[in-house]
Amino acid sequence: MSETADRLILRRAADGGLRRAVLIDFKTDSVESAATLRERYSEQLAIYRRAVSSALKLGDDQIDVVLVSTHFEALVKLS
Repeated sequence: MSETADRLILRRAADGGLRRAVLIDFKTDSVESAATLRERYSEQLAIYRRAVSSALKLGDDQIDVVLVSTHFEALVKLS
């Protein structure tokens, strides 16, 4: 099985250096709550975060992870 994140946005400082990353993944699951999405995908998104951290030399605290729920029509932020 192969998985990929849907979007990666890089935020740069005024000097052009990499400051932060925003990792975005779209989900279409028809679930009863945002908490269910967080629980279901937390491991997958943790893997993505580690890969981005390693590739871009950013700390975990510099990478925001967001699920876009098409069912809820809302953003679900992971810590």
